[in-house]
Amino acid sequence: MIIKMRFISAFAFLLALAGYGILLDKHLVDSLNLRRPVNEFEESCALLFFGLPKHFKDISLPSIRKYILNVNPGCDVFAHTYDIKTTTNARNGEDTSPVYPEDVFLLTA
Repeated sequence: MIIKMRFISAFAFLLALAGYGILLDKHLVDSLNLRRPVNEFEESCALLFFGLPKHFKDISLPSIRKYILNVNPGCDVFAHTYDIKTTTNARNGEDTSPVYPEDVFLLTA
């Protein structure tokens, strides 16, 4: 699941979607505000987060807010995760550990 929070480079976003074979229709493009012109002299940055949010709210998010989001308030935020409820990984000793994909929306709260 790719979650669009804010972004400046519409072209880069379209390339990412094309890489996943996702077709865009006019209504989706309009809802994402992809037609907004970008000033070529405007500085921009993007913060990209990916993975399974298992202990995101209580462990990862406070540190991300303090050391990344708060010191980069003008950056666009992207997140990629999967819409699953549990994961099992013998190497980590996880047996149906809960996953909370909706917690990534806290990056913009």
